Amino acid sequence: MSDVPSASLLIVEDDPDHRQILKDILETAGYRVKSFAAVGPALAAVRAEAFDLALLDLYVGAEDGMAVAEALRLRSPYTAIVILTGQGGLESAVRSIDLQIQKYLLKPARPDELRRTVAEQIALMRAKRQSDRLAGHMRAAVEALAPEDRPQPAPAQLTSGPLDLNLGQQLARYDGRELELTTTEFYLLWGLVQSEGRPVSAYQLCRAALDYDVSDYEARSLIKPHLSRLRKKIEPDPRRPRHLITVRRQGYLWRP
Repeated sequence: MSDVPSASLLIVEDDPDHRQILKDILETAGYRVKSFAAVGPALAAVRAEAFDLALLDLYVGAEDGMAVAEALRLRSPYTAIVILTGQGGLESAVRSIDLQIQKYLLKPARPDELRRTVAEQIALMRAKRQSDRLAGHMRAAVEALAPEDRPQPAPAQLTSGPLDLNLGQQLARYDGRELELTTTEFYLLWGLVQSEGRPVSAYQLCRAALDYDVSDYEARSLIKPHLSRLRKKIEPDPRRPRHLITVRRQGYLWRP
């Protein structure tokens, strides 16, 4: 039986043999599993019920499996999403960041790797839900205090040299000019400015700023295009960056 009881799983995979293998392995492990060969029925299932975890093929026939990921993320921030892909390229992983997808597996995944990944990702999401619930209770308790008894909130704004960041509004200004940043770019920049003057590794940025679990090599490949776009939006001369600095074998740092 699984170490994560009473978990409901969604599988979207167009290959009938692989879909059945996944379903058999996970049902034997004690999970409740619904599997689909096409995006349309999977979307209907997502609208009808909540899932603890989804295993999604990137390419379901001629359809895009990411459409199911988007629907799942709109429904709940606590559904773990694992992408199944037969390709080793990183384009899918880059797209996954904005949907807060925690893991992707190359097909065919080994049974032990599949069971371990599913159990770990469900446990992580349940821990996150519990943590968020506790944080909500703590906020309610703080709001019930008299104003003079309330602790000071954590900073929601950062200023470093010409850069101003507002976390609540996800707003960034450089020399008073509002920057048009994606959510990913904003949180990467926030993570770097928080550690002003100190290198932050690509892996740390993926984990802390993006909540994405990859290898060191994959992290560098994922972060690099986002940093390149940030430099074009911030640096006076992106080819000679003054602020977003690459530190050899250490990562990146923000310099005011």
